[in-house]
Amino acid sequence: MKRLLAILLLAVMCLGLLTACARDENDKGPIIRMYITGYPRSLDPAAVQPSAEVTKLFGLIYEGLTVIDEEGKVQPALAKEWYVKYDEKDGQHKMYFELNETHWSDSTGVSADDVIFAWKRILTPDFESPYASLLYYIKNAKDVKSGVLTSDDLGVAAVDDTLLEVTFADEFFTGENDLENLKKVADLFAETVASTGLVPLRENIVAKNDEWKTKASENVSNGPFKVQTMEYDKQIILERSTYYRLTEDDKEKKFDKYVTPYKLVIDYSSNSQKGTEYQEGKFEEGRTYYLGDFTAEGFAKYADSIVTQKMLSSAVLYFNTTRDALKDKNVRQALSVAIDRENLVAVARGQHVPATGFVPHGVMGANGEFRAESQLQVSTKADEAKAKSLLGSAKPSVTILFRGSNYDKVNEDVANAIKANWEKIGVKVEVKKLSGVNYTEAVTNRDFDVLLTDYVGNMMDPYGYLAPFARYYSGSIVSVSLEDAAYTPNISGIESNEYDAIIDKIVFNSNKAERLELCHQAEALLNDLMPATALYYYTESYVTKPELKNVGSYYFGYRNFNDTTLKDYLAVNSAYDAEVAADADKEAAE
Repeated sequence: MKRLLAILLLAVMCLGLLTACARDENDKGPIIRMYITGYPRSLDPAAVQPSAEVTKLFGLIYEGLTVIDEEGKVQPALAKEWYVKYDEKDGQHKMYFELNETHWSDSTGVSADDVIFAWKRILTPDFESPYASLLYYIKNAKDVKSGVLTSDDLGVAAVDDTLLEVTFADEFFTGENDLENLKKVADLFAETVASTGLVPLRENIVAKNDEWKTKASENVSNGPFKVQTMEYDKQIILERSTYYRLTEDDKEKKFDKYVTPYKLVIDYSSNSQKGTEYQEGKFEEGRTYYLGDFTAEGFAKYADSIVTQKMLSSAVLYFNTTRDALKDKNVRQALSVAIDRENLVAVARGQHVPATGFVPHGVMGANGEFRAESQLQVSTKADEAKAKSLLGSAKPSVTILFRGSNYDKVNEDVANAIKANWEKIGVKVEVKKLSGVNYTEAVTNRDFDVLLTDYVGNMMDPYGYLAPFARYYSGSIVSVSLEDAAYTPNISGIESNEYDAIIDKIVFNSNKAERLELCHQAEALLNDLMPATALYYYTESYVTKPELKNVGSYYFGYRNFNDTTLKDYLAVNSAYDAEVAADADKEAAE
């Protein structure tokens, strides 16, 4: 009898466990309300972006061949492994990326051809991308961008759907079977392709129309999340991509096998009136669980709980060196040294770090950070006396152009703070806000005196930050010539044979120590030429509610929410669904 009772008790216990563990058919995982970033101008990862914050979104919806983990190490992503080979048949040094079996958010398989299309697009002469020079390690890439060769000549090929072949430029190697240099170049390239600017894209989606950049219904992505809803000044909803990493052999089809959250809801409603203050209020009320932006007061308030990480991107000023008022480099230098960068950080809500050189913090050097190893250390305080000396008798009059929005006043405040600095040294300054198409056209046509914008880096190698100031490395749109290699100067218009020569020495040099020394030389010369100056380096800061667990990070300052959990999320989901239904009823009634 005792044995029978024990068996019955065990059966009841097992039944209880099964019932408790059984998943409600409506339970798709946590719906997490958060504030990650400002509203993006475009979902095109390869295009020029005026805001470094867009990286936070791209890191969630796109996946490149590799990623850089929080410790700065290269890790597999879309590519599960890679290896090198000297091909005796054609005498070329090659690298192969074997891709994970995964799918785009519309269920189409991701293939090596998607990577190739994205890279060829960047190198097309009539496409502007700051990431072009990162691909110059590939055979013929530089000549493809300048129009000397066609994209068919680019050293990339799809061996099959999941195997990408990359042929490196001959200039890297001393002769046949140069495995020592091949391994060095491969390590450099594996690090380089972690950039969010070099992720794959689908040709049929990009070719269809431009709406894939701004409309959720037209965008297709290969990352852990897809853009489900995109409504300006209202919300962006990222939904778990059903097909991310799920293979044809995965019989379970467990929807959260690789990504736990069902949705990430970014609410922008009322943002146009109250901005970040509104977001902090929602966090205080417990209506959001992740806060990724702060007012100066909020940053101080949450100081003990905030997690801060370097972003490898900067707020910068570009000087139009073709304008009469700015042709003299002494004038440009004067404008740079007159800026109080420490005050700008305070104006920008106190979250960032004053710049001491063009290459931002976080970029790797020989034994630590490139920035710390540099002899160039720009003063973070204004030097009015030096600025006036550099100006001499010059009395320039300039306009600072910036991209603004109704809810984000940071750029406007920073521009006005710079104006105040320059007026102290006798410069006449106007501040002008543009947005949308007007801003894009002004930048593309170089229709500005001084441009306040972001330099979106996402690179571990200082070369990537310095190369675009050289003529054939700018990534700008070029008019193809049938006789010579074509180029368009950097947005600043700077042209320097000396600077070009240094960049030419860096691009095909696989010796790390030599590359870094040349990069230090290039940065010092850039500081002398002064086509641009960095103001402050971005950091990514966030705070979470205790209910939110397992928020991961990557080195470039964007989050990994794949394993993120939310306590009592079923109740949270129900409350969210009720709000959505109430809003729908209200809209229907109106």
